[in-house]
Amino acid sequence: INVAVSRAKAVCHVFGNRGEAALSSIFHLRRLAQPPLRQRSNGEPASFESPWERRLFDRLVAEGLDPVPQYPLAGRRLDLAIIRGDVRIDIEVDGEAYHRDPDGFRKVSDYWRDYVVRSLGWRVCRFWVYQLRDDMEGCIERVREQLG
Repeated sequence: INVAVSRAKAVCHVFGNRGEAALSSIFHLRRLAQPPLRQRSNGEPASFESPWERRLFDRLVAEGLDPVPQYPLAGRRLDLAIIRGDVRIDIEVDGEAYHRDPDGFRKVSDYWRDYVVRSLGWRVCRFWVYQLRDDMEGCIERVREQLG
């Protein structure tokens, strides 16, 4: 198991008994057995990690695109997800502090994350915060183009 998990290139499918995993003394197995959280217990969408995620969410809703915030996928959370038929779009809102390395380039972890998400059949739209600030309409149009 250790070799399979540690050498997985993009995706690691886990098979087992969810009920037994939920009762395990191993924290990671218990956590893996939990269903993904898409909404808070009061029915509100999961929280946003930045005000720009919220602004983009509000604009997408106004455009009738029905985004889902903090959508769980492959052990991560997508900032916003749009699922329409067979088309699935991961929309990421990136700030300089968390998505640039010390040399000013996009972090390698973002490229790797996009690779994993695409390998699962999703399309990825990444927006820098300043792109949303300066051209929200253009960003919305890019999302619409991804929907086809």
